[in-house]
Amino acid sequence: MFLTAFLVVLTACSSTKQVSDNKKMSPIVDDAKTQKVNELRSRFETLTTNKSMIANAAMLGDTVDGPCTLYYEWQSLNTVKAAYDKLEYGLTDFSANLNEAVKTAAQKATTAAYERMKNGKTLSCKGLTNDRLTLFGNIAKLMDEYGRPADTEAFDPAILRAACLREIKPEVQEILATIKKYDANSDTLGWLANYVESVKTTWHFTPEEIGVPKALITRLDL
Repeated sequence: MFLTAFLVVLTACSSTKQVSDNKKMSPIVDDAKTQKVNELRSRFETLTTNKSMIANAAMLGDTVDGPCTLYYEWQSLNTVKAAYDKLEYGLTDFSANLNEAVKTAAQKATTAAYERMKNGKTLSCKGLTNDRLTLFGNIAKLMDEYGRPADTEAFDPAILRAACLREIKPEVQEILATIKKYDANSDTLGWLANYVESVKTTWHFTPEEIGVPKALITRLDL
């Protein structure tokens, strides 16, 4: 009986201590989350200022209303949104403003990109990534995900495919030049094979359409 009573008292004390510790931790956790939200609010406010846009355009060698700058703005805002979503606050005024800003930035970026595509120009976003195919694919995904602003022209698939070829062909030529220089390098040949496979799967272009010589198509069984 004495042992049982002792265990009951010990368990009660332990439970009380755990509850007390939890109460002490709760304010700390809440304070950390509040601080994180305040940091995200500050980043959001900085990203939505004209100064930020001007600095981004200068960094990317683009105009303030150019597709590269606008895509970078979307990317930055989407990073803030992802960090806020992880905090699991649910719907708030801040999350609503953030979601709307992300959508607007995406639509501005895709609209600007589409205008450049219609004019027969490449996106030329070298400051963003060295992989033009991936960037072009990401912008196309934004077109599908966010659509276009109301009362604007629909995105024509034929224009997108023609624009995609303009992005791909120079990149393929760069790969081919590297292969010519380091022909024995199997990594470079594998790079081309993977690139061709990605283009086939995503855009349904043949190796010939993107400028791969017949000799390499046969050699790599592309």
